[in-house]
Amino acid sequence: MPDLIAVERHPGVAVIRLTRTEQRNAFNRDLDVAVSTALQEFDADPEVKCVVLTGSGTAFSAGADFNEAVAAMDEGTRGQGLALTYAALAALRKPIIAAVNGAAYGGGALVSIMCDIRIASEDAAFRFPGAAYGLVVGGARLPRIVGDAVAKDLLFTARVVRADEAARIGLVNRVVPRAEVDAAALEM
Repeated sequence: MPDLIAVERHPGVAVIRLTRTEQRNAFNRDLDVAVSTALQEFDADPEVKCVVLTGSGTAFSAGADFNEAVAAMDEGTRGQGLALTYAALAALRKPIIAAVNGAAYGGGALVSIMCDIRIASEDAAFRFPGAAYGLVVGGARLPRIVGDAVAKDLLFTARVVRADEAARIGLVNRVVPRAEVDAAALEM
């Protein structure tokens, strides 16, 4: 099994990079375990003052791996999705920055908004498509970030929000050129 994340350490900062590029960094059970474990380790490490979470390839994260979810349903069970990662993000006692390097869709968009700060590349895009299949991914957090009316628009329509609009509505803190997204997150 290939490594699903790459971990980098800088003075005071730990970086978790999703490396499941062939699946646009979609979370399967193994990636969920890897990310949540890394977050818990960094939370306990006194040398780590801040965590940066980012993707590799063309996506931050496409959300849950639906191939795994469908297989679980076929077996009469329910896929875990990103449950461990969500729990680890919610429990993290240190600041976390999402360096959104491309598409952040579904659960990937929720992971990004669970982070304290979001720095997006100019080609980043966000989508909360849950309404299309009966879920409201981000429904509890999104209104606190962008306001009720904008959150309802994004949740009900499942439309794609490009980086420039994301900055305008407060979904991201800053937009930078793609080549600078990692450096901007580390600098902050």
